[in-house]
Amino acid sequence: GLASAVEEGYIQRNPCTRITLSAYAAPEQRVLSRHEQDRLRSACLASGNVAVLLGLYCGLRLGEVCALQWADVDRERKTLTIRRTVQRTTQPGGKARTALNVGTPKTIHSRRTIPVPDFLLKQLAEPADASPWIFGCNGPAEPRTLQRRLASLAEELGMENVHFHTLRHTFATRLMELGVDMKTVSVLLG
Repeated sequence: GLASAVEEGYIQRNPCTRITLSAYAAPEQRVLSRHEQDRLRSACLASGNVAVLLGLYCGLRLGEVCALQWADVDRERKTLTIRRTVQRTTQPGGKARTALNVGTPKTIHSRRTIPVPDFLLKQLAEPADASPWIFGCNGPAEPRTLQRRLASLAEELGMENVHFHTLRHTFATRLMELGVDMKTVSVLLG
């Protein structure tokens, strides 16, 4: 590192010696209780909010849910293949405008095939005149819209601090409570 560079004579002094790092504690992630999870599941089934159920029972990221296509669903194998993700990015040119971009998942491990519970597979009924996108009409779903729907639903249920990532953490927590090993949890989460 820099200490070696000083010793070897490449630099006169280490420019980082007076830097002090503040202690940073990551905020604790919210996980739904089993009771909250059951209430949210019931509300989603009643309202047809499959996007939230995919986060809660498959551990999908918001961008992964938005980018799902009907071709990603394998009813025979009861699986879902994550091939793409959606994110909102700032457009070049210094303008504050943003655009929705479909891309590949962040890492090679994020591209994965995961099991889908039977009750959830039944909710993924493809309409006859369906767009290729499960949650969008002429393209992927807007992440902000799905996040707002979840926030509205959580507020109706009296649940605070529930975001799409909360669903993912809840999914991982339930797997660990069931004794699923960390490697398998990691693979399922991508």
